[in-house]
Amino acid sequence: MSRAEQIERKVSGFLLPEFTETLPDGSTLNGLTKEGFEMVIAGYACGECLATFREFTLQCPVCGRMHATYAPDPPQMWVDYLAERNAAVPVEKPPVINPLASGQKLDNEIETIPI
Repeated sequence: MSRAEQIERKVSGFLLPEFTETLPDGSTLNGLTKEGFEMVIAGYACGECLATFREFTLQCPVCGRMHATYAPDPPQMWVDYLAERNAAVPVEKPPVINPLASGQKLDNEIETIPI
């Protein structure tokens, strides 16, 4: 499918920004209404070219910008816990008290019957 067909199929229009500002790094800051901002966050509009989509779109067919999914950093306590849990700690095997329960076969105590 060509790029023009993708744009025609996915794009339903464009958002109108409340204001536009060019940042020192050259990127553009588009001030949107609350509804427009929610559409960008949800993946139904592009934050760069302000195209609106008929369905959730991961990459904008107009400008090629990838949708930035928001995933906050986990608390440091969680990171420390997972690092500690995943660290290689030697584990001693518990002593075998009942050899039958552990699956060990004792000589001449268990008779095997062919089926």
